[in-house]
Amino acid sequence: MRIGLPIVVLLALSAPVQAASSCTDDWSVMAGTVAANGLAPPKNLQLLAAGRVPGKLVKVSLCKAGYGYQYQLVFLDASGQLVTLPVDAKNPFAQ
Repeated sequence: MRIGLPIVVLLALSAPVQAASSCTDDWSVMAGTVAANGLAPPKNLQLLAAGRVPGKLVKVSLCKAGYGYQYQLVFLDASGQLVTLPVDAKNPFAQ
């Protein structure tokens, strides 16, 4: 039982790392994926978010989701808080 518990804890801690590995914030990697899959260019995301999300866009990550791709956007709001917002990478901020 003593040997099994550390393994279970290690596996539990490694699950979020494995999930996070499906995301990238490396722009050179994103460029190929964006072009190959017809995704919205990351450079347009701040403009698309204007009027819909208060704050300044400070980080963009592209993540593989079960249905396709999504951007994880991190905004810095007026109070200095970071706000994470997932949006569909093909059609972010769809109406």
